[in-house]
Order: sequence, then C-alpha cells, then structure tokens
Amino acid sequence: MLMLRRRRKVGRYTVGLSNPANDCFANSNLQSLAALPPLYSYLGELCSVDEEGMSRLSYALKRMVERLNEPVLTPKTLSPWELLRVLESIYNSHISRSQHDAHELLHLILETLETENDRLRKRHDEQTAIPRFCFSGQTADTITCSRCGYVSPANVSPFVVLSLMVPQRRSIALSELLDQQFAPEYIPEYGCVSCRLHHVLQNGQDSLREQVLPYKDDPASLPDELDRQLPKHVTAPISKRTAFHRLPEVLTLHLSRSIYGGFGASRNSCKVQVQETIDLYEVDPSVGTNSVLDRRRVSYRLMAMIRHKGTHHHGHYECFRRKSLDWWTTTLGGGRPAYIPMPTGYMSAPAPASPAASIDSSTLGEYPYTTPPPPPPPQKPVYPRSQSYQTSSPLPYPGRSSPSPASVSTSDVTGTTSTPDDTAAAAMRNKANPDVLPPSQYQWWKISDDRVWECSLKDVLKEESGAYLLFYERIL
Repeated sequence: MLMLRRRRKVGRYTVGLSNPANDCFANSNLQSLAALPPLYSYLGELCSVDEEGMSRLSYALKRMVERLNEPVLTPKTLSPWELLRVLESIYNSHISRSQHDAHELLHLILETLETENDRLRKRHDEQTAIPRFCFSGQTADTITCSRCGYVSPANVSPFVVLSLMVPQRRSIALSELLDQQFAPEYIPEYGCVSCRLHHVLQNGQDSLREQVLPYKDDPASLPDELDRQLPKHVTAPISKRTAFHRLPEVLTLHLSRSIYGGFGASRNSCKVQVQETIDLYEVDPSVGTNSVLDRRRVSYRLMAMIRHKGTHHHGHYECFRRKSLDWWTTTLGGGRPAYIPMPTGYMSAPAPASPAASIDSSTLGEYPYTTPPPPPPPQKPVYPRSQSYQTSSPLPYPGRSSPSPASVSTSDVTGTTSTPDDTAAAAMRNKANPDVLPPSQYQWWKISDDRVWECSLKDVLKEESGAYLLFYERIL
C-alpha cells in the first residue's frame, strides 16, 4: 500500500506554554512579550553590559523569548514556571495557582525589568551605555488659567502600561478612547496660584505683599509656606491638559473593563474597535501642550493582543501574536541569535531554519551562570529606522537546507527587502526537502496556552468585546 506523507507548513506552529492549572494569565503575557522585537533587542543589549549577572529577570526573559520564537514544524510546549520561579525568587514570595489578572502580572514583570535597568544604570559610569527600557514612557500635565493666562510648569509622570477606562456604551474606537483620555478637563473653581498672588499684591497686607513680590513673574517658585498664606477664596476657571511627553518603543495599552457598583464588580463588554496602526503625538512640556507646531508624530503597529473571555471573576486569557519568522539571524559570536528590525511586509520572504538553531532550555533561570564563557564580543548591530537594515545569514527552518548565497535577502535604504530569483531559490529548497511546504499566508497566531491556530489580521481585529491588553511597536 502506498503511504502518503503529510507535508508540513512553515509557520503553522509556534511554541506553546503548558497550563496544568490557571496559568493562562502568565502564558498570554509571555507569548505577547515574545512577539516584540524591540524587547528582545533591549534584553540583548542590557545583558551584554551586565557583567555581574544582576539582572536576573532580564536574563530569564531573554531566554524565554528565544525559546518561544524557536522555529518549529510540529507542536512543542514549554512551562511558564521556568520564568515565574525566577520572579518568585527575586521577591522571595510565591505566585499562587488561583485565578490571576494578566494586567497585574504584566505590571509586575515590567516594573521588575525597569528596576533592574535602574540598578544597572547606578552601578555604571556615564561612559557605559545602558539601553533605555523600551516600555518606559512619560505623560505631562499642565494647567492653564482662563482668567490670567498663567500656565503651570508641566508635571511629568512615568508609565510602562497605559490604562484606558472603557466607557459603558455599545462600542467605541480605540482612537476615540485615546482622544478622550487626553481631552482637556475643565474645572470651574480652581485656586490659581498666579491669581491668588496678584490679589495679594493689589489688596494684601504690606508685610505679605513684600514677601511675595519677588515671585510676581514666577509664581511656580513660590515657597510652600508663602503659598499657604495666599487667600483661598480667590478662584478661577482652568483647563487641565495631559499629553505624551515621551513615547516608548513598545506602547502597551490596558483596556480597563471593570465596573463597580452596589452589587459588586462586573465586566464591561463594550466593543473596542482596535486599529492595526495608530498615530500619537509627543510634546515638549517646556513650551506647553497647546502648540501644534511643537508636536511630533509617532506611529505604532499592533504586534500582539491579549483577549479575555468570561466574567469579571472567572474567565480565560488568550494571545494573538503577529508572526515574525525572520527574527533570528546568526551573528559572528558563536551563532547566537540577534534581532534585526524588519520593514513592513517582511512576512513575504521568511528565512528558512535548521535543527541546529534550537535553543537549549536547560539553563533557563540560571543563565548566564551555567553557560560557558562567551566568545569575543561581535560587532554590535545598529538599528536605524530610516537607513539600511543590517543583515546576515538567516537561519534555515527545520528540515530545510541552507539557502545559497544568491538567495539571501538584502535591504535598500527604503527598508524594503529584495531577494534575487526568489522562485528559483524556493524551488531548490523544496526540492531539497519535499516534506516542507512554503510559508503560510496567515500573518498571526492565535494561542490558547499549548494550542495554536493560524489566523488573519481581520480575525484579530474582530475581537472587540474581549480585547484587554494591546502591544504596539513603534515604527516611526
């Protein structure tokens, strides 16, 4: 009898994560983080300057991201607890197996990574370049008085995850939700420090008037003890504005869906229409937040989404990940993987991979302590956004032969890839291994713990009522 062999498709599978209890809150986060090229690039740079191995979570997450992006042709599963145990050891505590919130764990992971960055920055001199944490952003708040026109100095606040309160209505676009978050807030009666100071200068007692006179042109520098002596009955209508001061490489949005009332908490199922790309603006708080000319546009592209289905108290988290089959390329340093930014549309020419590219998982949580001494440091890759991308030999996919020199992609100054004789190169690879099909045209994976499905962008964007955490990569 003739036996038919089932041909395997590149990109059909990705590495999953086991869930023996209630681990979907962790699995969805790890899969989302594994879909972020700027994060892997950041972790590689940070670990390269951490000679003492103090950044324990950064090392463990780097290894986990590598393993979750290992090219596979058949299902493969890892355990999220190999990383969670590192997190437990850092805080000398335990993560229970009961129901958890994915947003809370994400905040804990990112804040720990940021703390490791700060600790490393304090231990090095200014000549050692410590990479900026790719999730770090800042907002700036200013207050403008409608009576005297005084604009307060900006109050800058940091963030790693931006929470957006979902309204109790049928549907809303994400762009509208962001506009509402940063819309001006009007307060009819506010104690403007400038108005109160000038009231004293015109009507106050001589002793107090003499003390506040030096601050006439700079009310913000008025000492607290003098501010407390200004009249509190003098008020004026003001507008409070919030704007982005510094936008991060990875923008993470939390769609807060909790509703609290007299009968307890419930889940808001408002449909949020998520866009694949969004444009936001940075401002310089030193020149105010009202000037359009001083704004700088920043563009983002959706890379991952965590969706929640169920009630406020019980449910399940799933991750949607954009495929990034061309992430891994060999470097001069012993074949370690390194991320090279790829332009929009890079999914059209995925690189092949080989069994030798598999990541050794035996040292997760111990890396770099149990790894052999690294080879001489390779030339550091440069990641420009408007210039040519650095390229090197791609890793072949499992079961395929390495591409010939003529089939290696190169990049031009516009960031688009061009491969000489793509058809001939693909034919040669398939001839070398007829069991492997060309890459799938689906650009996303839907991952529910250890189960993986291919899906399209349309499938991702239609998850409007369940969208919970959104991960955007900065592209401009």
